[in-house]
Amino acid sequence: EEFEAATEELIETNTLLEEKERFYRTLFENTGSSIIVIEEDTTISLANENFAEKVGYKREELEGKLKWTEMVSEDDLDRMLKQHRLRRQNPVEAESCYEFRFKTRTGQLLDTLLFVTLIPGTGKSIASLFDITERKKAQRALQVSENKYRTIFENVQDVFYQTDLEGIITEISPSIEKYSTFTREELIGMQVKSVYVDSAERDRFVDLILQNGKVSDYELQLKTKDNRIVIVSSNSHILFDSNGRPAGIEGSLRDVSGRKLAEKSLREAEQKYRTLVENLIEIVYRLDENAVITYISPNVEDIIGYSPSEIVGKKLKDFINQE
Repeated sequence: EEFEAATEELIETNTLLEEKERFYRTLFENTGSSIIVIEEDTTISLANENFAEKVGYKREELEGKLKWTEMVSEDDLDRMLKQHRLRRQNPVEAESCYEFRFKTRTGQLLDTLLFVTLIPGTGKSIASLFDITERKKAQRALQVSENKYRTIFENVQDVFYQTDLEGIITEISPSIEKYSTFTREELIGMQVKSVYVDSAERDRFVDLILQNGKVSDYELQLKTKDNRIVIVSSNSHILFDSNGRPAGIEGSLRDVSGRKLAEKSLREAEQKYRTLVENLIEIVYRLDENAVITYISPNVEDIIGYSPSEIVGKKLKDFINQE
C-alpha cells in the first residue's frame, strides 16, 4: 500500500511537472518576442522559434553551438560583454534593458531592444529581444526632418510665431532679436497685445483671420522693448489642433519699416518736385528715345491751348512748325 501510494504521488508529481513544462514551453514559444537562454560562456543553450526565424538560423544550428557574441554588431560587443560579466559578478549594477544592434545570418543589422535577467540559482540568463528597426528608422527620419526645420527656424530672416487663441505667444523664432530688443525667451508666454501699438488692431487682425482663415501681407505696427515702432507685414493663418478645432494663430512677420520709410520719402520727394514743376512759368516736358512726349507740365494748356492729355503720347514734331 505504501509503495502504491508513493507511486501514485510520483505519478502526480511527474504529471504536474509535465503540465508546468508544457505551460512554460507554450509561453516560451508564443510570447511574440524572441527569447534565448544564455550560458555563462555566452553559448545560446535554448532559443524559441521566433528568435530562430528572426536571425535566419535553425534551432539545431543555434542551441549549444552558437555564442551570442557572434551575432552582435562589433560596435556594441564590448559594452554587452561588460554587462554580461557584471550581471554575474554584481547583478544590482548590471543593466536589465538596453538597445543594441543584432546581426542576422545574412549580415543584416537589426536595431534591437533587449530585456535580460539571471535565472535564479544558476549562471544562465534569459533574454527577450524585440526588433525595433522600423521604429529606429522612423526616429532617425524624424530627427533628420526636425534638424532640418530647426536649422531653418533658427536661421530664417523673417520671424515665425505661434499664439494660442487667448493671444499668448507660444513660439517665436530667434530672428525676432534682430528686429526687436526682446529676446525669444522674454516673448514666449507674453500676451501678444502688449507689443501692439494699438491693442484694438490685434482684435481686428484676429477677426479677419477667423473670418477668412488667413491673411496675406497684412501690415501691423508693433513695439520693441525700447518702445520703437516697427511696421511688419504678416502672412498668418489659423492653427488647428489634432481634432481639427482652431487652437491658435501661426505665421510669419517681415520688418518693412525701411521699405515704408523709403516709400514715404519717395512720395514726399515726388510731391515736392511735382509742385515745383507745376508752378514753373516754362513748359517742362519729357521725351522717350523716339521723341514721343511722355510728360508735359499742366501750364502747357495756358500757353498753347492743348491739355496735357492731348499732347502726351504724340511726337514732339507734331507741335513744331515744320519750317
